[in-house]
Amino acid sequence: KVPSAISYGVRQVEQDLDVVLFRRLPRKVELTPAGELFMAEARSLLRQMEEVKAQTRRAAQGWKSTLKLTLDNVVKLEKLKPLVEDFYREFEFAELQINMEVFNGSWEAIAQGRADIVVGATSAVPVGGDFEVKDMGVLDWAFVMSPAHPCVRQQVLTEEFVSQFPAICLDDTSNVLPKRHTG
Repeated sequence: KVPSAISYGVRQVEQDLDVVLFRRLPRKVELTPAGELFMAEARSLLRQMEEVKAQTRRAAQGWKSTLKLTLDNVVKLEKLKPLVEDFYREFEFAELQINMEVFNGSWEAIAQGRADIVVGATSAVPVGGDFEVKDMGVLDWAFVMSPAHPCVRQQVLTEEFVSQFPAICLDDTSNVLPKRHTG
């Protein structure tokens, strides 16, 4: 724009706001404190408008602004940190919501729409639905006890024998699906 059009536009804004944005000196123009605030806020609004345009384009292309990730409690959290960092490097505009579940609670989360992706769900699929499942590996469970525990002296551990003793059990976090229990 030509200087006269810019000067006219500035005067219009000053009239609309009923404030002076610039001090007009003989050889230069300086922002007043009100002008500095106005410029800072205007720049912020322009950045916000650019982000709104980018978000709108992403939404039109099917991108979501939030990814809901559910982890089964068997997932080691220290292994997750680099993945989260990679996610935010690639998708800085998105929010990653992470939730922990146990056993069928992981399946329930995806079946009810509380998760977009589940990591660490058991291979026993208790729900129907259009899910893609990728094997991540095998998880071996170990029966762990003190060297002085009576189970150490048994050659064969039957459920009847083992059930005589207290055990630490994880509570399945599912509310609707049948709960799985393990010791």
